[in-house]
Amino acid sequence: MAENKLLFLFLLNVVDQTTVSVLGTCDLGFIGQNCNISCRYPSYGQGCQNRCNCYQMNCDFKTGCKGCPLGYTGNRCEIPCRYPSFGKDCQSVCNCTEKLCNHIRGCHDSSNICSSGKYSSHNVMIYSIVIGLLLLLTIIQFSVYFYLLYCFRIGRIFLTFSFKV
Repeated sequence: MAENKLLFLFLLNVVDQTTVSVLGTCDLGFIGQNCNISCRYPSYGQGCQNRCNCYQMNCDFKTGCKGCPLGYTGNRCEIPCRYPSFGKDCQSVCNCTEKLCNHIRGCHDSSNICSSGKYSSHNVMIYSIVIGLLLLLTIIQFSVYFYLLYCFRIGRIFLTFSFKV
């Protein structure tokens, strides 16, 4: 009889540690018969029924995500930022069309890159053409110089100076 009682107490303790409480009887973030078991990641909230959609270090067992990843919002960080918002807590605003606005990084077209101080693809093309032309002119100049030097050495070109008084 004592063995049955001991087994019963052991099983009661195991059940107490694993039983999920009826919703509404425990405080947020706690479960168990005595409401003394906190929710384990990624669960949180009333009866541990909700799931965090963020890193464990950002998940509060009572309220959910403390800070959402870039471009997301909501208690479970499952809602992407809506146009024109983007970025951390959806606090930044896109300055482009909805089609070009990314909910994480914002605008990603070349005209906006130029306004942020970087070179646009148009400027890169112009610089490439100018550098190419300068290189071509330098090659032509050296070619003419070496051709004239060659001609002078074989005697095709005579330097004559004439002065009229």
